[in-house]
Amino acid sequence: MSKDKKPLLSDEFIDELVKEINHLYGDTSEEQNNEESINESD
Repeated sequence: MSKDKKPLLSDEFIDELVKEINHLYGDTSEEQNNEESINESD
């Protein structure tokens, strides 16, 4: 059992998937971060 288990999905694959999803559906993470920072400053 000395074999290292490799993750099912690599970080590179996940990064590319995130980019594709954001491209298709719009990148909302920046908008959500801006809303959170605005709410925190109130």
